[in-house]
Amino acid sequence: MHTKLGEDHIELTDRFAPKYYEFKSVKKVPPYDFNTQFIKDLSRDNVGDLSQIQWIFDGAKSQPDFRSNLLNAVNDLSFSANILSKFGFTRNAQLRELISDNFEDVFVLV
Repeated sequence: MHTKLGEDHIELTDRFAPKYYEFKSVKKVPPYDFNTQFIKDLSRDNVGDLSQIQWIFDGAKSQPDFRSNLLNAVNDLSFSANILSKFGFTRNAQLRELISDNFEDVFVLV
């Protein structure tokens, strides 16, 4: 297993696929520049499954409407054809639904 530390993320790589962790200690959810950051994670060449992305939020700082705020932000996302294709979809709504269905696995409040 290979571990690489970034400025605000950790990348763990085994023989098959890396998993990217974003650690967020923010008072406002979604965090500043959420759209750009999340799209960047989905766009990574070696990410083809949502299980490879996990954003971990500091529960002591996050708002009580954490889930609804993030779901609203996800519903506003627009994905490129490349991202949609990578996840096996042709429409934005399909990927938004996948993210929503896997919310607790992608966005973790600790």
